[in-house]
Amino acid sequence: MTETALRLELNRRGVPRLALNYVVPNVWYPNGAPITFDLALPEMKIAWEYQGDHHRTDKAQYRRDAYKGNLARSKNWTLFDVTYDDLRNQQRLNELALQVAVIIAQRTGTVPRMDILTLQQLSDRRRVFWKRSSSGT
Repeated sequence: MTETALRLELNRRGVPRLALNYVVPNVWYPNGAPITFDLALPEMKIAWEYQGDHHRTDKAQYRRDAYKGNLARSKNWTLFDVTYDDLRNQQRLNELALQVAVIIAQRTGTVPRMDILTLQQLSDRRRVFWKRSSSGT
């Protein structure tokens, strides 16, 4: 539920086509389980993880998250940890979307449009989320 709320909030701010529960290709934990991200923009190698309280109070979960984060960064992923406070604060969500826009601009050479949409505007199927740069990146 929180991942869906985060996805909608990022989409409202112009972050395009996020994959939910994204399985990272060819990357596994030592036990063979696949590495997944709560949300991802795979073509940009940007991902988000919602960190509920159990992610800091459960030692095994905390260590697993640290391993995943380090592995993701070693594979050139940008990983954002999002908490309850982030999800409930419009300013923090705006800042998160702006940080993502900067990364997208750096990686593609194009500046994505970052408007805050209403839910009605977001649900309009005629809306185009994203246009690739002319370089095809």
